[in-house]
Amino acid sequence: MPKRHKAPKQSKKPVATASLQHKKKHRSRSIMKPLSLRRFFMPNIDKIVKSLLNEMEESKEVMKTGVRNQEKLIQQNDQIIDTLEKIYNTVGSKNTR
Repeated sequence: MPKRHKAPKQSKKPVATASLQHKKKHRSRSIMKPLSLRRFFMPNIDKIVKSLLNEMEESKEVMKTGVRNQEKLIQQNDQIIDTLEKIYNTVGSKNTR
């Protein structure tokens, strides 16, 4: 089937008034301004960096606490080993008599 061609629409442009022309000029100026990447991206980057810094500081504290807890456990294990050695030596010396 052959394609039908539509008749071109006639534009109904309103008569431009002085205030309408002023708005068009103002709008075109704002569109034509060069975009500042810093204006759009830097606040977000600053927020991201601050957030990451806070998370890193928190995780650093958590790791320090973990290391301290491990050191305490190592000391307790050493004490337990020493106590078990003393018990073994005491029981062992009684059994050999």
